[in-house]
Amino acid sequence: MMLLLALRHRSHRLLRGLSEAEVEAVARSAIVALVILPLMPDADMGPLGAWNPRRLWFAVVVVSAISFLGYVAPRSLGPGRFLIAPAAAAALVSSTRVTAAHARRLRDPQAPAAALVAGIAVANTVMFARLLLMTGLLAPFALAGLVGVVLPAGLVQGAFAARALRAHGHAPEGARVRLGNPLDFRPALVLAALVGLLAVASRWLLARFGDAGLGALLLISGLLDVDAALITLASLPPGAVEPGQAGLFLASSLRVRCLPTRR
Repeated sequence: MMLLLALRHRSHRLLRGLSEAEVEAVARSAIVALVILPLMPDADMGPLGAWNPRRLWFAVVVVSAISFLGYVAPRSLGPGRFLIAPAAAAALVSSTRVTAAHARRLRDPQAPAAALVAGIAVANTVMFARLLLMTGLLAPFALAGLVGVVLPAGLVQGAFAARALRAHGHAPEGARVRLGNPLDFRPALVLAALVGLLAVASRWLLARFGDAGLGALLLISGLLDVDAALITLASLPPGAVEPGQAGLFLASSLRVRCLPTRR
């Protein structure tokens, strides 16, 4: 209560930027994280014992929380800010949307091309950092193997982002990336349902075809949603996959976005 009182002025600024529907979504998310999660049974159940409700729900809560940060962070940036910081914050929700939105704007000859390319580079750098953070939270056994593959790519992408940032100058922001409302709980339910199906499929493929079957499943699921691939890997029983191999599976599920160029 003391913390809430101390942060009341900042909280008021954030709330003034939220609609009534978004405030209700925040309340539902709080109930999901603080009320429903502790009540979830911590036991394997369902086909092949693939569903652990508490672990699955915790993963959904983590994904929703990171999306929430990416959604509210741009609201704290004043209208006079530039493209780069909003692009980085929006990438916490979806780097794909950032890349697609900026690529569409690059078709306009009057668009600030250097700033848009810098925003795409920053968004892809955030994608690598986001995956490493979530892996450390949800599947720490795969983190070492993933770092060995992703870190070099992230450093190269970060170097390109730094180069693009130096070249972008002071181009003003034309429009923010539209992210929808990640506080809406329906996408979280869809993610939970998808992971539930993938969890059963992963155990069956692992038992039938070994690592090759699991790797193929994670690769395909990563094309749809890398979060689903990560949570599926985290739902496997301890020791089911060798840690280094698990990191390679996650790296293969990444969808690295190409940087557009304009003649």
